[in-house]
Amino acid sequence: MEHVDVILNCVIYEFVKNFSTYKEHIDYAFGSIEEKQLCPSNSLYSSLQTNVTYNDMESCSKCFSYIPYVDLRYKTVEKIKGPCLFLYYWIYKHLKKQSKEDKTKQLYDITIEKALKTDGPLWDTCKKYNLNNDYMKNLDITYCLYKLVNNKEDLDLTCEEPQFYESLKNITKICDQDVRTESLNNIECDKNAICQNNISFFIVITVVTMLIIFTLFVILYKFLPYNSWIHRRIKEKINKWKNMDEEFNMFQSSESYNSISSDKIYNVLYQYD
Repeated sequence: MEHVDVILNCVIYEFVKNFSTYKEHIDYAFGSIEEKQLCPSNSLYSSLQTNVTYNDMESCSKCFSYIPYVDLRYKTVEKIKGPCLFLYYWIYKHLKKQSKEDKTKQLYDITIEKALKTDGPLWDTCKKYNLNNDYMKNLDITYCLYKLVNNKEDLDLTCEEPQFYESLKNITKICDQDVRTESLNNIECDKNAICQNNISFFIVITVVTMLIIFTLFVILYKFLPYNSWIHRRIKEKINKWKNMDEEFNMFQSSESYNSISSDKIYNVLYQYD
């Protein structure tokens, strides 16, 4: 079978990564008397007109307990989509054990219809789901992969199908590439930040050092005795810098003189005579 493209779908992944949380909700749900009355033991949904049933009272009761629980916990249309999709998936997995997964949509619709009689309008958005079996198989595989990668204890080993291994190979490759790229980017960012900090630190240290040296020279020159050795040395340095300026000015004058053409020099000398 070809690679399951849905594995690469970020939207599905965003739903799937919360499935374990939704599973905890439904696993620990306990139905009230009113909810149990919606699930006569081993009976058919009369409006479904099929031989599909929940296996027992407990499973059906948990399903109807789950709906009001998540309705209170996830109070917006966007947040409720994930729990709704999980309920669809949960019914699909339940029916798959009976080889009746093609009835998932029917059983899901009647479950939502019964739940909406007692629960809020938020669940109206759940009625929009119409997922075919291919989609559910891909979703099932995605969830299996997620649990495997994250070492979830409730890993469903029934997903051991050829496309499962191919999908695992592809998603692992993609995840490895993403991790390596992210790591390299982080290292590059850290390196640039360190280099920038080092450069800034070096500049600050250089400026501060020069200011300290200059300040010390001024203090020493001003407050030391006139005939002291340090005073004389500072005086020599100052005179040297002054001489260097004078020599530079003389050099510039000489350069300017050399740049004058011989004709102009002759004219100047002739006029002088």
